[in-house]
Amino acid sequence: MKTMMITLVLAASAALLNAQAPPEICRRLQAVQLLAVQEPQEEALKKLTGRWLEDILHLLRGPGPNGTYRWARLDESDARTEPKGVEVEDSAQTLTVQWTNWFGFHLRCPKKKNLFWGNAPVMVRKVILVSEGGEKILLENHRLDRGEDLTRKFGAILPEGRLEVVFERLPGGERSAYVELSGLLAGLADDPDNPQAPLVKEIRAMIAAGPDGSALSGHLERALGRCQQGVRRELEYILYLLNGTERERADGRRRLEELIRTL
Repeated sequence: MKTMMITLVLAASAALLNAQAPPEICRRLQAVQLLAVQEPQEEALKKLTGRWLEDILHLLRGPGPNGTYRWARLDESDARTEPKGVEVEDSAQTLTVQWTNWFGFHLRCPKKKNLFWGNAPVMVRKVILVSEGGEKILLENHRLDRGEDLTRKFGAILPEGRLEVVFERLPGGERSAYVELSGLLAGLADDPDNPQAPLVKEIRAMIAAGPDGSALSGHLERALGRCQQGVRRELEYILYLLNGTERERADGRRRLEELIRTL
C-alpha cells in the first residue's frame, strides 16, 4: 500500500511538471505584469500588453511550421469580417471580395443609408463562390428588403477563395440601394487536452478583458501561479508524511487525494 501511494505521488509530480508553465512563458507573463502596473497606462503600453498576450497565446497553442497548431484548430465562430458596402445604382453591379478562412457570408440591407436617408430593397442576382473546387452558385434571384439580413454557410471552412455578388437595382425604385457584405470568419478553438489548457483559458480571459480591464490583475495572478513551486513543496511534504507514523500516513493520503483532484 505504501509503495502504491509513493507511486501515485511520483505520478502526480510528473503531471504537475507537465502542467507548469514553461520558463519562457513565465518570463513573458512577468513582463506583462510589469507593464500592467505602470501608471498612467499610456496607449502605447496598452497595445504592447495586448500584443504580448497574443504572443503568449500563440506559443501555448504549439505553433507548427506550416501555420497550424498542435493544440488548436480552426472552427466556426461568431466572428465576422468588417462589412464591405456598395451603392447599387446600375442594372448589374458586382461586389468581389477575396477571403481567407471563411465558412460563409452575411448580406445586410440596412433600413437607412445614414441618419437622414432611407434605403431601398435590392435584388441579389447571384452569389458565386470561387475556390480550389471551382465555381459554385450559392444564391440566385433573392430580393433583399430594407432591414433584411441573409446568412449562408459554405458547409466547410475554406482556406482561401473569392466571393462574387451580383446586385441589381429594382425597377421603378426612386433610390439606389445600399447593401453590405461580411464574411463568416473561422476562429481558433483550443484543444482541452492541451497540458496548458488552464493557462490558455486565463490568457484568453485577459485578452478579452483588455489591457486596462479591471479583471486583468486577477487573471494575471492566477496565470503567474502556474509558474510557482508551491505544489512541488506540497508533494515533498506528502512523501515525508507517507514515511511517518500511521496518523501521518493517513494525513499524507488525504493531502495526496486533494492534490490529485486539482491536477
